[in-house]
Amino acid sequence: MKRWVPLCLFFLAACGVRGSDPWVCYFGPEVSGEKLDGYGLVILEPDHFKSVRHLRSPSKIAYLSVGECGTYRSYWPRVKGKPWVGAENPNWPGDIAVDIRSEEWRSLLLKEAIPGIVEKGFNGLFLDTLNEAVAGELMETHGSEGKIAALIDFISAVRRDYPGLKIISNNGVRSF
Repeated sequence: MKRWVPLCLFFLAACGVRGSDPWVCYFGPEVSGEKLDGYGLVILEPDHFKSVRHLRSPSKIAYLSVGECGTYRSYWPRVKGKPWVGAENPNWPGDIAVDIRSEEWRSLLLKEAIPGIVEKGFNGLFLDTLNEAVAGELMETHGSEGKIAALIDFISAVRRDYPGLKIISNNGVRSF
């Protein structure tokens, strides 16, 4: 765990947060802005907030799962049953593996999920489950070829289509 601390600090610094700036990661229900005031960076569950424009934090980062889709997401009905959808994560009930190589999945994130996040006033993304997106290829599991390249293509597309968004990676570092 200690080896990840410098990497986390690096990503936070890239978002404009100094080591002395307080930051918070909050995935609960919407709270008043004053409860989140004073943080240089807030990482929030975007589905729990109608807008974050009122927050004073200069870095308003939205959680976005890339390698899994929650059954509670508004777009789950269009994801469910697709050939690129895998098994439920036994550690996180309701979170279902998705294949990052699917153009349909990447397009849904790029053209629906991220625009919705930006519309709410977020100026960054906390990309989660990157490790899940590429685990098979890293373990050299047959049929997993191309997952790392697809993840890199996805992140490149985020950079291209949303150049002002800050990006924080949670896991998946071996992919880059």
